[in-house]
Amino acid sequence: MRVHDPKAMEKAKALLPGVTYVDDMNQVAEGCDALVVATEWDEFKKLDLDRARGALTHPIMFDGRNLFDPQEMERQGWIYKSIGR
Repeated sequence: MRVHDPKAMEKAKALLPGVTYVDDMNQVAEGCDALVVATEWDEFKKLDLDRARGALTHPIMFDGRNLFDPQEMERQGWIYKSIGR
């Protein structure tokens, strides 16, 4: 599991050992099976979607904050699950 959060990573390190924490959000998807967006920080709207899609073993995103447009994500080749929309 790889994690990026601009505000909570330091606190999370004490609670979640064994997780890979990355400083660059555009590196978070590397080698992972899917991407989960669980926070709504504005910087996540700037995620390099092409890079993330290419880095994943499967282009799947679960978006718990509805940051992205479902139709546009599917047009870009994502399996996009927008939660709570």
